[in-house]
Amino acid sequence: MKKQTVNGTDVYTIELSSEQYNIPFFSQNKNKNPWVNYGDDNQMPEFLLNLSTESALHPAILDKKVLLDMGNDIIPVTPDEKTSNFIKNINQYQNLYQLNERVMRDLEVFGGSFLEVTWTKGASNIKRTIASVSHMPYQRFRSGWMDENNIVNEYYYAEKWKRYMAYSDYTIKPAFNKDNITDIPQILYLKKYNVQSFYYPNPVYFGAINDINTLAETSIFNNSNIKNSLNPGVYIIFKEVPKNKEEKDKIIEGLVRRHKGAKKAGNATVFFADGTNNVPEIKQIEANKMHELFKELRNTSTSNVLISHSMPRVVAGEETQGALGSQKEVLEQMELFKQQYTSKQQNFVLQYYNMLMEINGLQPLQFVNEKPSLRMYSEQFLQATMTREELRTMMGLTNNQQ
Repeated sequence: MKKQTVNGTDVYTIELSSEQYNIPFFSQNKNKNPWVNYGDDNQMPEFLLNLSTESALHPAILDKKVLLDMGNDIIPVTPDEKTSNFIKNINQYQNLYQLNERVMRDLEVFGGSFLEVTWTKGASNIKRTIASVSHMPYQRFRSGWMDENNIVNEYYYAEKWKRYMAYSDYTIKPAFNKDNITDIPQILYLKKYNVQSFYYPNPVYFGAINDINTLAETSIFNNSNIKNSLNPGVYIIFKEVPKNKEEKDKIIEGLVRRHKGAKKAGNATVFFADGTNNVPEIKQIEANKMHELFKELRNTSTSNVLISHSMPRVVAGEETQGALGSQKEVLEQMELFKQQYTSKQQNFVLQYYNMLMEINGLQPLQFVNEKPSLRMYSEQFLQATMTREELRTMMGLTNNQQ
């Protein structure tokens, strides 16, 4: 709240915006806890998880990226029955393709994923292999500190992380180590390099968090204004000066409490006055360019979110002003995005999957992806490069179909 005195009249400017939107930052200073705080308040995963449901654009992009990341299937590079059987029964409840969907969603939302690896039972002189691999909820883990060899040896698991954690609130789980096999399941951490933190990754959209929140708050503000009859901002003139500063502050605090935040946009205020001379004067503030302002704000925030996700506007389903957006353009941009982004995500998880396959003496794996659509190419190009039989096969036609 700011105060100015104009011609003997006290003028107060009240900030009615929501509380400041604080983005958690990484803090790697050694603390009293045996785990590394994930963000300054140790709530970064919960923050990112909540963010994944805000606005319309961000969750839609996450869903589309996960769908592309998954591909159509995961199969051995060289057909092998033993490998196929293992990935079909990667754990008691899932095959590898189903598990991979959760891994890919974690990668898009958090930038990493946790897997629980269970080894076969046996004596120390018998070679032990991997019995099963299960997905673990990412937000429930915190990393332990690295040792003198820069290796993290344990992770901390809790159903819910609180400011103060009792010893009974969490479980210590050993980190994956093929050279130190344990009877207790081990935790394999899939994460990409983060220059800000050795312990935790950043999701690709991290630089656009403010823009994601802006789109969400703009939607809430507009919805609240509709529900409250689209009332614009106002200024209020009290014709009787309060008796003292305490009374004045009490009136102002009441206004702030009632109207602060996007959800309270357009709310009405009721005053009780003793006589017409004491009635406050309320005047509406014109908002001539409010529509244009919010339109520009949305366009800027939308562009920043798309850039942070590395997703072309047309692939995300966002129209570009003045562009025709032909089907051919959409397909071309989709293929380009898959080559530049999706393939890298798939290769990232394959290095972990294939490491597990190698331990069990199985064949390496590969993703099966959708083939490029024929609609991307001209009729002349297809006729010059493919036989009639190849074209019919690509179109899914049998020899009996014309």
